[in-house]
Amino acid sequence: MINTYIFGGFISLVILIAGLGGCTDKEAGKQLLPDMGYTNIKYEGFGWFDCGEDDWFRSRYSAINPKGKRITLTICEGLFKGKTIRY
Repeated sequence: MINTYIFGGFISLVILIAGLGGCTDKEAGKQLLPDMGYTNIKYEGFGWFDCGEDDWFRSRYSAINPKGKRITLTICEGLFKGKTIRY
């Protein structure tokens, strides 16, 4: 009986993590970063711990900044706020 509860909890956790991984906006960086002088922009995936708790979308990128250095940044976006960039 306990094994069924543990297995059910494990499956629920896997579904939750998979669902969170889908909360990215791949196009956000391609639209926002070139206007700020970034080049060679590459989408890196979901930024797990990069944003605040009110942010729903957490998209991590690597790019060349205007000074010519490769950096990693995350674009955070919530339902009722605009996009913010975290370095």
